Amino acid sequence: MRARLIVAPDTRGRGLGRVLVRGLLARAVAAGYADVFMRVHPDNARALRCYRGAGFAPVDPALAEAWNEAQPVGYAWLRGDTGAPDAPPGTSASRP
Repeated sequence: MRARLIVAPDTRGRGLGRVLVRGLLARAVAAGYADVFMRVHPDNARALRCYRGAGFAPVDPALAEAWNEAQPVGYAWLRGDTGAPDAPPGTSASRP
């Protein structure tokens, strides 16, 4: 499952992004995904705050470094809190 989240500039700062991210995370969990990851441009501080507020946390730095090898920039990689145990390094998504 992939999603791109963009909140209209005139509605930012009201918590809508956090509600949308939590909703997408809940849908992923309901669909059976034990792990949900996202990448964020490192200069997008507002998005990082939003996602952290929605329950996402940075992945292990070594894992982020490995995933960034094929990327055009050094993205910040985050893992959503699905309630599942930590995924082994190197996995991107799994289903039970």
